[in-house]
Amino acid sequence: MPEYSIVQWNEDNLYSESPYVKAAYQKKRYAFVADYMRLWALYNEGGIYMDTDVEMVKPFDDLLGEKIFLGRQSPTSVGVGVIGATKGHPFLKRIMDSLDAEAMSGRITFMPLPELVDSLLASSGNEDITILPEDCCYPYNPYSPEVIRRKPLLSNMSDKTICVHHWEGSWLGEISLKTMLHLRIRHTIGKAKAKVRTLSFRRST
Repeated sequence: MPEYSIVQWNEDNLYSESPYVKAAYQKKRYAFVADYMRLWALYNEGGIYMDTDVEMVKPFDDLLGEKIFLGRQSPTSVGVGVIGATKGHPFLKRIMDSLDAEAMSGRITFMPLPELVDSLLASSGNEDITILPEDCCYPYNPYSPEVIRRKPLLSNMSDKTICVHHWEGSWLGEISLKTMLHLRIRHTIGKAKAKVRTLSFRRST
């Protein structure tokens, strides 16, 4: 995409007025600083945010007319490794306000951003939010209950695939043991539910 420009966000242009950014930075939870800054950059500038472990397959040109777009990373969760938005989109402000309110309460949970986005999407109104299917940005997911979707196979890609998130997980070193256990428990429960659904389907046939 040679016609696209790349803007770097680092400590030189960090939005330090955010209570959440201040708290996360002081606690050296830099991945969570990055969570907020991707929202702030998109809200103030507009554009497309991508994690550094995202591999492009084709340009985003067909999505440039959308107000905001995110992609599903599983049937029940939206990922935040790829976000495109117009400047000033209200949904981005809702997420930042939620994070800042938590910081001002003095009880920061450092919840993974996808979980917060999922909860806000469930309660959001008509904000012109486009949710792309899994194969657009997350054609595979190592945490998927479907075995075939846990590997970066070409069969998981389609003509809709724009990019591939490779799940490098560099942020995992910064989450607390409590959060890690919570994520593992959720993953285990999700796998168990998927197995039950499969068994139920087999019995019914």
